[in-house]
Amino acid sequence: MYAIGFSVVHLYLLIVEESDEYFKMFTEAVQWLSAAKSFTSLPSHCSQQAKVVLIFQSKQKTDVSNSTLEKLTGELIDKFKGSFVIYSPGLKINCLDPNLENLTSLIDALEHCEKGRCTENCCDVSEILNKAQSAVALAESSLEWPLKLESFLTLLRESVNLQTTDCLMIVQMLERLGKIATANEHYVLTPSLVYSKIVEPLLSKKSDHGTLEIENIQTTLKLRDKEVTIKLCTTLELCHRSEEGRETFCFPGLLEKEKPASVWLPDAAYKIYCGRRFECVENDEIFNPNVMPYFQNQVCARYRQGSIIWTGGLFVQKVVSNCRVEGMIELKYNESIIDIVVRGPNDSERACWLFLRELRNWLMSVVDKKSPGTRVHKHYLSRKELEGHATMPAAYHYNKVKPLMGNVLEENSEVKTKNQHGQDVTDKTRDLVIFPLLHINRLPEKNFDLLCSLLDKERQWIKVGEKLGISTQILQDIKVNSSSYTKRLSPHIKH
Repeated sequence: MYAIGFSVVHLYLLIVEESDEYFKMFTEAVQWLSAAKSFTSLPSHCSQQAKVVLIFQSKQKTDVSNSTLEKLTGELIDKFKGSFVIYSPGLKINCLDPNLENLTSLIDALEHCEKGRCTENCCDVSEILNKAQSAVALAESSLEWPLKLESFLTLLRESVNLQTTDCLMIVQMLERLGKIATANEHYVLTPSLVYSKIVEPLLSKKSDHGTLEIENIQTTLKLRDKEVTIKLCTTLELCHRSEEGRETFCFPGLLEKEKPASVWLPDAAYKIYCGRRFECVENDEIFNPNVMPYFQNQVCARYRQGSIIWTGGLFVQKVVSNCRVEGMIELKYNESIIDIVVRGPNDSERACWLFLRELRNWLMSVVDKKSPGTRVHKHYLSRKELEGHATMPAAYHYNKVKPLMGNVLEENSEVKTKNQHGQDVTDKTRDLVIFPLLHINRLPEKNFDLLCSLLDKERQWIKVGEKLGISTQILQDIKVNSSSYTKRLSPHIKH
């Protein structure tokens, strides 16, 4: 599914299918509004909120009372207060009526939003929009492709007989009503043109890993200008530019829907597993649909060799310190959870954790950019569950593990949770998080004393000092004047 916005200020038409099950109607409406919410994080200086018009799709076998629909509208208004302006009451419409006569109430509602936006020279809004619609029809049949804004303004002036300044206002009205969209303020598109000229031709193509070369895209869209082609596709967010260069673009709609059966099979050669989970804070929140495609594109641009991508995930390989490790990122649970898992052979623990940290930082950067309205909880995935290839591995909340991080004496402590089947799961802290390398002077006091006592024995502190290049004079001075050699040695160790 592609969400293509035909509006400067977001205006969503949410169609709710009437049902005898009130909870079902409410849940589905909340799910879609949550998806829209991830698109609409506005800057602090912007006071405008996205608007929502509810359309209740009536069915012959189901006649839901107006009071029930009013109750549903009221609950949605309360739940999304501060995120959307939801118009009340909702509209009861049969969207499947081929005559579309009952859509008049919807058109009237949308046009009502535009009243008062015209200058004093403008006549009735409905009359203007009716005349402007003929310009839209001419735009759709025009031989000029893509249609420049200047050309559309000429058609509009001829249709409504207004000055250019008023015509620009009409263009804004048409955008809010979803009749047209402007690409980079230079070209005019309509929903019909977007589908027939862009979406349908592109998504019927076959490609390797969902990517197309710019020349292929130009030929498909019948466009001569490379820059115009790039502007149209990226403005509509149909694709993402490859980091390899300007010539390759990734189209999520061309990817396989399911994870390939050959990906992430059990393998006795892999002994080390680690993972992180990022879960939406609210049960009704989801990640913006653009997060995974954008993340896939960026990662594959760097690690294309051996990478495999599908609609909701990515498999990638990397060599770290002469050790090949594998990573998998998956979107799960109605797009509200993203799991990152890394595995490698024996003695690859540090390589696995370094790769996991790289993927984690990368993903969080993409979420901040593409899904700014989404808040997440962070979890550590159970190593035992990962080794058993559980579909939904058990996880430990970040706040439960954080107090143990960096404490050498806590490496072998245990934490407990339950998996998706309600069974108890126990992991050692050491298997959940890599303990960071700390400078000796930053160690907790009890750990520092323990390390000193170990190095003081059998003159190990001298070997440490020599390997670190500390002068013989300093080592001799420490030997003569200290009860704990290592404690006297530590100030001379550089960070």
